Amino acid sequence: MRYGRKGAGRLRRGLSLLLSLVMLLGLFPVPSLAADTNPESSIKLKEITWTSTQYDSAYFDRPCLIQDSRMQVGGLTLSGFCGDHSKHLNNAHIGHTWSNPQEVTDPVVKTLLAYYYTHSLGEDYYTDECIARGYNYQFDEQNQLLVNGWIQEAVWMWATGQIPSDYDSQVEMVAEAYRESANARMGTSYTSIDDPTSPGAPNTFRQVTEMVLSNPAAWCDCPVYEYFPPESDVQPILVGYPQKAPNTPETPEYSIIVRKQDSENPDLLLSGAVFRLASVSDPDFTPRTGTTGADGTYTFSNLPAGTYAVTETAAPSGYSVDAGGPDYVSLPGSANTVTKVFMDTPTIVVSGSIRKVDRDNPTHGLTGATIAIQGVDNPFYGEFQTGSGGALEGLDWNSLVPGSYRAWEIGAPEGYSLDPSDVKTFRISRETPEVRLVFQDDAKVRVQLQKLDDSDRPLPGAVFNILKDGQIIGTEATDASGKITVSEVIWCEGCL
Repeated sequence: MRYGRKGAGRLRRGLSLLLSLVMLLGLFPVPSLAADTNPESSIKLKEITWTSTQYDSAYFDRPCLIQDSRMQVGGLTLSGFCGDHSKHLNNAHIGHTWSNPQEVTDPVVKTLLAYYYTHSLGEDYYTDECIARGYNYQFDEQNQLLVNGWIQEAVWMWATGQIPSDYDSQVEMVAEAYRESANARMGTSYTSIDDPTSPGAPNTFRQVTEMVLSNPAAWCDCPVYEYFPPESDVQPILVGYPQKAPNTPETPEYSIIVRKQDSENPDLLLSGAVFRLASVSDPDFTPRTGTTGADGTYTFSNLPAGTYAVTETAAPSGYSVDAGGPDYVSLPGSANTVTKVFMDTPTIVVSGSIRKVDRDNPTHGLTGATIAIQGVDNPFYGEFQTGSGGALEGLDWNSLVPGSYRAWEIGAPEGYSLDPSDVKTFRISRETPEVRLVFQDDAKVRVQLQKLDDSDRPLPGAVFNILKDGQIIGTEATDASGKITVSEVIWCEGCL
């Protein structure tokens, strides 16, 4: 599109004040006419915009009524122009069809309709000549019926054979239709086609008409056809088939590709990640969502230029979102398609145990030891105590994110001494989701007993009951050397 030239042309032309009176809102829906100029076999009346604007024309006995007849032409809706002022057209004909298209070759009619449709449709229909002369403006809604009425009266003049063959006379008649329509629509009382089109306007009705009729190359190519109704008393209808300007590039459309990768193995592409796309620059943009496929990507296509926010809203199964965004992408970028990479971390189900035991009797777990755990490459830190059987309590293993850790004892159970040099390390990863650690403490006081037979040889398997305060707190059997070691002994000075 020629965006910059359009704005410059609008400013530099002396016709701008006048042309603001003849602006018309584009009459077509989003689809554009195909390049094929073959006419539809039939068209249908879709709606009529009625007004109370009626005026007497110097060229017709019956009054002229300004209205806009919208015709369905294939999949499009566009203004049609009545072809016989002596006949009728009203709401009763909505839904009726017109057929038997006959091409209209009259240059005045073709130029007027080409001018009308060019400025209804806008940018795609501006020829190089249109832009070079600064005529690349688009009609606005305010004066839609003024322009419609002007060209409708000129079409009726053609249909009744009143348009002369010489150019100057053509200009006078068409400019007169313009003056009459303007007086009726705006409530003015201009009497000459050499009057300004509005108070203070730099151009007259004659000058604007000359601008339109003398520049057919400035308007889009527009074959015109007349269609006929089944009823003999109903107006035939003229419609045009405006074509896009030659060599006019299509509006660029842009794309954003999101790619989802495993954070630990970037070559592994992930399906099932859900992304949301929202526009930062266009409040009317409807947000979109998309899910990555087997190749780990999803493409948001057909995007207009602007700035977009891309957010991961759901991770693939077995993964957690690392940094979901939003990430911002401006289009156009270095290319029409921009790729944005997102990483996800595998979800790991962590399990483990840390136990505190007696060094002399590893089967005997110690309650009351305090263990500190600290992340090496992450901010985790916690202090936990051993409970029954010497097992660490209170630690949610799944709170440990993938990474490296160290653990050490900071508080020993009663009657035991800790070893500050005993620092253990472990790593949480997809390959190592399970942790098993054992800390051993020495009793501050230990009693060792040995059982010998009559020959002073060690006697294994002798069973001893261990009492504390008269209560049995343990039972131990001698080992191969005939010995047992009792660790849970509290030193009591003067007790021996």
